[in-house]
Formats: sequence, structure tokens, C-alpha cells
Amino acid sequence: LWDPKTMEHKGTLTGHSEMVACVAYSPDGKRIASASEDKAVKVWDTVTMEEAGNLKGHCDWKYCVTYSPDGKHVASASKDKAIKVWDAVTMEEVCSLKGHSRDVNCVAWSPDG
Repeated sequence: LWDPKTMEHKGTLTGHSEMVACVAYSPDGKRIASASEDKAVKVWDTVTMEEAGNLKGHCDWKYCVTYSPDGKHVASASKDKAIKVWDAVTMEEVCSLKGHSRDVNCVAWSPDG
């Protein structure tokens, strides 16, 4: 990660074993979520640069991850044809949106959540 004002390197988030497809900052900037081909969605603390959690539930590659506008939830899209919604604090799965006939490549929240 780099500081956008100074371009100073702040640290490297290591922990995925395959390519990272997507990263997203929480609205307060305190966490980053990353989606990877290693079937993991990891949550990172931006101060310590340490892994803060692992959102487990998808059974295939993760393509996209995003925080809700209020920062209370994380949504992830996967090759397993599902979107999962997670509680950003407990990191527990809230729901799984199934029914797509193909991979789900992207997910987004409406501005009002």
C-alpha cells in the first residue's frame, strides 16, 4: 500500500496463495478486503497491515469484493455463481444470493445500501 499524498510505501499485505482479483477499502479506511483466486476473501487492518479475518463460504475463485456504504457489510462475487453478504464486524455470512447460471464477476451496493 502507498500513501497517495506522499507516494510513500506503507506496507505489503501478504497471505493469499493465488492472484488477487479485487480489493476494497472500508468506508472508514480502517480495513481492506481482498478477493482472490485462492478461494479466500481476506480482511486486513490498514494500520497493522495484518490479516484481521477470512470470510469463508465460497467454494471457488472470488472475483470481486465491496463494502456497503455504511461499512457494516461486505459483499463478494464468485465463480461459484453466488454473491455472499457478510457482517463486517463478526465476519459471519449474513446471506447467500444464488440463482445465477454463470460466474458472478462483479458486485456493487446502491448508494443507500
